[in-house]
Amino acid sequence: MSETSNLRAIFSKDESSRDVVEVAIIGDPNTMIYYVKDHSARLKNDFPNEWAKYFKEKGSIKVQETHLKSLECMDARKIEALKIEGITSVEQLSDLSDGACHGLGKGTLDYRKEAKAFMMEKHNIKPLQVVGS
Repeated sequence: MSETSNLRAIFSKDESSRDVVEVAIIGDPNTMIYYVKDHSARLKNDFPNEWAKYFKEKGSIKVQETHLKSLECMDARKIEALKIEGITSVEQLSDLSDGACHGLGKGTLDYRKEAKAFMMEKHNIKPLQVVGS
């Protein structure tokens, strides 16, 4: 998955010291937990950075991220709430689905809208304009 995917994977050890991964969709309280050994090829392919970090492999690709402080609408409390949900950058916020925004609470749709506008300005993308209808 890309860095801006709505899926999150958290690798850890269970009480029996087996490697497990918890896969969750941002904004959804439900999660899936898998044994890593049963799904290792798919997990390594879908979550290469998380895999490399957990298993201390080289080759983790660090993506340049824009901190949430860059948005005018963000305050420290909202940044901390989003960080708890795994959202640490403007890029991740701008790519959230409607469902994820609803799951994250009131105002998140507005924050996503501002994040998208910020990203469009940053990359000099002009909105589509309909000429004559």
